[in-house]
Amino acid sequence: MIKTIAIEQLRVGMYVTALDRSWLDHSLLVTRFLVKDPAMLRKVCDAGIRYVSIDTEKGLDIPPEAPEVSVPQVELPVDAPARALRVAALEERPRAEALFGEATALVKGLMQDARVGNPLDLEQLEPVAERMIGSVLRNPHALLSVCRLKRKDEYTFMHSVSVAALMVAFACLRGQSEDEMRALAKGALLHDVGKVLVPDTILNKPGKLSAQEMARMRAHVNDGATLLRDRNLPDIALDVVTGHHERMDGSGYPEGLAGEAMSQAMRMSAIVDVYDALTSVRVYKDAWEPSFALKKLLEWSPAQFDATLVQQFIRCIGIYPVGSMVELSSGRVGFVVDQGEDIRQPVVRVVYHARHRHYVMPQTIDLSLARDEAIVRVVSPAQFGIPAAEFV
Repeated sequence: MIKTIAIEQLRVGMYVTALDRSWLDHSLLVTRFLVKDPAMLRKVCDAGIRYVSIDTEKGLDIPPEAPEVSVPQVELPVDAPARALRVAALEERPRAEALFGEATALVKGLMQDARVGNPLDLEQLEPVAERMIGSVLRNPHALLSVCRLKRKDEYTFMHSVSVAALMVAFACLRGQSEDEMRALAKGALLHDVGKVLVPDTILNKPGKLSAQEMARMRAHVNDGATLLRDRNLPDIALDVVTGHHERMDGSGYPEGLAGEAMSQAMRMSAIVDVYDALTSVRVYKDAWEPSFALKKLLEWSPAQFDATLVQQFIRCIGIYPVGSMVELSSGRVGFVVDQGEDIRQPVVRVVYHARHRHYVMPQTIDLSLARDEAIVRVVSPAQFGIPAAEFV
């Protein structure tokens, strides 16, 4: 049974399911947890929280003799990703895979229409944006893990879908409205539409671009804005299209906007666009591991990126994003398949033994429940010759 109680009534042994403020407004790393000891109890009480919800089936109830404390009869706010009925990432995975394929085909079709001068039917974006929001609300990590599996030959289309999924998940964690999430998804799906006017020899060049080629590549932003002009897109969506290459210090393009001149959507899309590009295989580079990409985003803040938003983005995708490969204390290696209830202790699917250098019987381990296992380090599938696409 779920009960809302005042923080003064919280005791060791109770299981907390929700707090009276969003994830961004307190210092705790989790919002669903067992109060295991007095130290944890003090940490919760010192976080400025006034009311919590507890599950009396998973932990202790308030004692019947406890004095009554006035608790407002309102539903406690919870972290944005939990606003809908949550499911495990593995359960959401089939829907996410179908959605990723549908969205990629849609972006590809729109860009092909733009290339030959056909009118763009942007109404097709609406149902895809809605389904994307639904998938993220059920479990954001399922769609984000699917989006990591891109092919080089369709990178531009798949990158657009990945940026859209990341933007929706980001906005969801920040507690933005569904209208805003919908607009951000549309803008992200279209953010690289101007690349249809960039020659393939430049888009697919494996080496460094010349100054002339770079200028042509950078023109894709204004080309995209021209293609979408007067198409009745929300301002937020257009900001994603025009501002995803702007930087906080004014070093970006095409306008060299800086600081307050950059809208929130521009700042968010700048972070997400770079993160997805860094963690994707390109014709000229291998994919970076998510943890390393996040580290670089932190290093490049606040000069290039909004430092507060970078911190929030990291909380969105987790310390160990789904799809990351990690080595455990036992020497076994596996892929993160779900964030679980504690982002420091995700759910891992082990498939390999690093010390013995051989595959093992696949096993799914919830590290929050495993007393003898912990993450030692993040590793790359390439270190062990493991085909990530077969396991993620």
